[in-house]
Amino acid sequence: MQKSIMKLAALLCCTMTVVMLTSCDDDKDKTPVKPTNGKAVITINPAAMYEELDLVEQMPDWLEELMTIRDSVLIYDQAGDLVAKLGVESNSLQPLTIETDDLPNGTYTLVGWQTSHASNGQAYYISDEEKLSTVNLYTTFGGISYVWAVGSAATTLTIDGGSLEADISPKALGSILEIRVDSLTEDYGYKDVLLRGPNDQFVVGCRLAPSLTEEDRWIMEREHNWADIGGRIKLGTTSGKFFTMSHGNLFYNLYGEKEDDSKEWIADGSLDLPIGDNGIFYFDMSRRYWQPSYFGKHEGFAAWKADRDDGILVFDPCVSWGCSIDDVIQHVKAKQWWANGNGKLEFNESAGFWVTWYFVANKMREYYMFDSEDGKSLRGLYVICSAPEAPVEMVHHTLLKQHYVYKGKIAFPNLPIRDIYFSADGKTEVQIILVADGKWQIYYQPTDPDDYKYIIPDEEAAAHVVGKHTPAFGTEEFFAAPRQVLHDLEEPSPKTIDD
Repeated sequence: MQKSIMKLAALLCCTMTVVMLTSCDDDKDKTPVKPTNGKAVITINPAAMYEELDLVEQMPDWLEELMTIRDSVLIYDQAGDLVAKLGVESNSLQPLTIETDDLPNGTYTLVGWQTSHASNGQAYYISDEEKLSTVNLYTTFGGISYVWAVGSAATTLTIDGGSLEADISPKALGSILEIRVDSLTEDYGYKDVLLRGPNDQFVVGCRLAPSLTEEDRWIMEREHNWADIGGRIKLGTTSGKFFTMSHGNLFYNLYGEKEDDSKEWIADGSLDLPIGDNGIFYFDMSRRYWQPSYFGKHEGFAAWKADRDDGILVFDPCVSWGCSIDDVIQHVKAKQWWANGNGKLEFNESAGFWVTWYFVANKMREYYMFDSEDGKSLRGLYVICSAPEAPVEMVHHTLLKQHYVYKGKIAFPNLPIRDIYFSADGKTEVQIILVADGKWQIYYQPTDPDDYKYIIPDEEAAAHVVGKHTPAFGTEEFFAAPRQVLHDLEEPSPKTIDD
């Protein structure tokens, strides 16, 4: 009996083992097979690029009437070969979604680009798209309107069965450049005005492979004549807004173009323009001789323009007496606009000083005088304007706005009456000198306390006028006249001035 029970137990154990083994085999057979394909759901926000360029408010009107946004996506496998090309168009800035067909499992690079187009053409094209290493985007002409702005984006994703989401909202491949020219009338004989610059600064394309460095991705132009055009506005309009892939330190000339296509230089300017930023080139034809161009960021333009409209002239020379020529150069180069004059220190025998000068407007110059060839010590300076369109009243207004203090008229022996100002700290003396034909000069020097004895009340000025003109700066007559050169005196303290 006991043996029978033991045999039965052994039989049950064998049966359980078989059942368990069989059950494991069944579970193995039920393991799902891993898919070998998957999909990508790609989200694009068309508004992102226009937000970056501050164009969101302008674009909807264009999209409603004329333009269509086109977003394209190129998909490359791990070998860098193009495996899919997708696209979607829209007339709004609402987010878009593109779903790929089945893609074999693996890692892919997605390259997207966005622009707008009209029924009569487009501003960009893609070349050599078969390989990720060679895909390029090119523009087809210069002076592109802002509505044709272009951007790109890239990302990688790994398909491992199922569906993945990816965002590929493009960022700008350039910047916005606005041209504004006030007082442009037919009297100047121009049919339009345009910005042009050297060809070697202009970008006409971009390599889209994301592995490239920032320096290597840009395609520079040195062949096509249209490449150097930043923008153009027609007579009868005052402004235009353009998109440029050129960036970094840009230099432009403003030209007037006549009916025979000949060009006349008007102004120039330079600007450091980063990608995705906004810049403006502004010029007023009615102030062309004494007001330079503004070429800078939009956020600084309103304040600059308000000063000009208030009659504040652009001169603001370096008056750090005793400073070096390097300090003067740094000061000049910080101006909104400047241009080289003589470009070096030149000795003037009549004056006994070494002189260098710069343009601060078309007909306004700053002359700096040093006592040695090495330019170690600034001793005095002149601001000279040869444009009678800027009346001397504007000089007074500007000096007051710059916090100089008017002290009255000053009557040096054998010289015409002139106005005299002092800086608020008492260290600088400023004399306004009238020259023939409504022109003027401003003479700056370290304050000379001896000059106080020549200051007279305004009501006595008429009795001191000498019947001769003030000699022009730089002439032998000028440097021979008294009180036209610097005095070797110590700088007085503000207390001495107040006394």
